[in-house]
Amino acid sequence: MVLSGAAVGIVAALIVGRLLGSILFQTTPADPLSVGLTMGILMLCGLAAVVVPAYRASKVDPMAALRAE
Repeated sequence: MVLSGAAVGIVAALIVGRLLGSILFQTTPADPLSVGLTMGILMLCGLAAVVVPAYRASKVDPMAALRAE
């Protein structure tokens, strides 16, 4: 899901960047450094959103979780 969101986000960023290109200061709409850093930060956030709950869930005893239901 994170990768598909990143792909859609890159396409949307390029489209919106062309529309807003006249107000960008000292950068181009498709600046690889800006787009790459932004996508990297967002992918790290997506990874953290997946790993932290999965780690917590792996620490729970399955039988205790089933009994609580």
